[in-house]
Amino acid sequence: TRASSSTTPITNEDWEASSPIAFDASLDDALACDKVVVLGARASLTSPALVDALPPPIAAVWTDAVRLTPAGDGGGKRSLMVRVETNGEDGGSGTRLVEVVVGVLPPSVSRHNCSAAPFAVSTILAGVSAPADPARALGIVTALRRDADAIPIATAVARCFPLYTAKSVAGRDTAEGRGKIAERGRVRVASVVVGKDATV
Repeated sequence: TRASSSTTPITNEDWEASSPIAFDASLDDALACDKVVVLGARASLTSPALVDALPPPIAAVWTDAVRLTPAGDGGGKRSLMVRVETNGEDGGSGTRLVEVVVGVLPPSVSRHNCSAAPFAVSTILAGVSAPADPARALGIVTALRRDADAIPIATAVARCFPLYTAKSVAGRDTAEGRGKIAERGRVRVASVVVGKDATV
């Protein structure tokens, strides 16, 4: 059984249902989510390999969105609403609006900080949370400059989605509500290395 607003987590599966974050998503899976965050250094975000891998409606506005997002010393972000085509389960097609968050990491960091700039990830992901609806998903794509950036950036992303929060259930101050958690939607994280000559 999965955790819900009326059960206390007991098993690992129950805890994962409370904040289900997975780091094994493919780029296509992450980009197909209900809301998408793409973060990385400006050069990685504008790499032709990454732009070519984006869905056409996002790719059409991507380079300008990245260029117009100020990074500053702590990173920067910009939110876009993009209309994408969907294929329904009944075989029909339509369109839907998808929120896409562009996250630009700072161009340079102090020599005392990690060169991947993981400290800026919390700024970019501020206000971004796992969907409250278990049927929905949040996709996060981390565009890395090199393989060595994977662990610090993944750790920074994971810290933004804690496994437990007592704020997740109404009535938590009551005897019946104490210790209960709400089931959340999935968070799918895809990491891609986008160097000068890399392909996604």
